[in-house]
Amino acid sequence: MKMLRAVVCAGIFLAYGATFLATEAAGDDQTKPGGGNAAAIALAKKSPIVQSAYQFLLSQAARIQDATLRKQTLDALGDPCIRHRANLSEAQKDSIVATLVSQGLVNPANAATITGGVKAGIFPPVRNDSSACPKLPQAFFSAPGSASIVGHHSYPGGLVVHNLARMGFARSGQVCRERSGFGRPPRSFFAYRVFPSSSAHRA
Repeated sequence: MKMLRAVVCAGIFLAYGATFLATEAAGDDQTKPGGGNAAAIALAKKSPIVQSAYQFLLSQAARIQDATLRKQTLDALGDPCIRHRANLSEAQKDSIVATLVSQGLVNPANAATITGGVKAGIFPPVRNDSSACPKLPQAFFSAPGSASIVGHHSYPGGLVVHNLARMGFARSGQVCRERSGFGRPPRSFFAYRVFPSSSAHRA
């Protein structure tokens, strides 16, 4: 019975993981924020599914016991300042790019298809650029879950639905492990599955 449960759990993991396979997205103009961001925000605000998913994520983040981690997570789910871009001038960006290229950490040829070249690829467009508080191009709750039109959750608000699905996946994984006799998963399992890095989805 224990082996059967383990096999069933593995099947669930594989089936669920397959739903996240998407085709490679075509590059867009990286020198300016997307023109449809305002419309995406407006549409996501009107979606009951997106808003309910977003509120649930906020409520779960508010339960994080560590005060610093809770504040940082809630900040990330809102409209945070991009600290590493604060007060960053164009000259400073050029210097950073030159250093990365000279040290062989960036291959300019890889940026041949990016409008704006290497610099635009390393420093994607943001709101209030070079200010004390640069902002992401759009809100977390309105960002898509995929950059591809045929990818998973590739619609305004898809990112919060995507994360909600991952939260369910993490919970299912916990239940499967415990019922199969493998014990409770490590905390890192939940940190990765529930709130993976999402900044790439938000341009």
